[in-house]
Amino acid sequence: ENIVLISGDRHLAEISQLPPSIVGYPLYEITSSGLNSAMGPKGALFNEQNRFRVDDSFFNDNFGAITISNHATSVMLDLNIYNADGDITRSVSVPLHSLSFPPELRPVDIETAQ
Repeated sequence: ENIVLISGDRHLAEISQLPPSIVGYPLYEITSSGLNSAMGPKGALFNEQNRFRVDDSFFNDNFGAITISNHATSVMLDLNIYNADGDITRSVSVPLHSLSFPPELRPVDIETAQ
């Protein structure tokens, strides 16, 4: 629970989400590349399909960041993709509590279940 996957070295940037029906809660992945290693919109990966992608891929130079903020009612994760100028090009805000199994799918702790 409370997992976000971080990946890179793909020469593109994207944010993907597996739906709760697959792992029990929404599982996000943020992918970015080094600031100078994007392939550009005419690169080999331009037509790569990803049915779990939240928004379009970003093929220019980029970097990613995850911001964690504690609000009065919940903790939020902001998954952001930035261009080389530092502007956000892709963003998803995720409440931390949403990255948990629903009660009926929670693993049972054998030691405390007796």
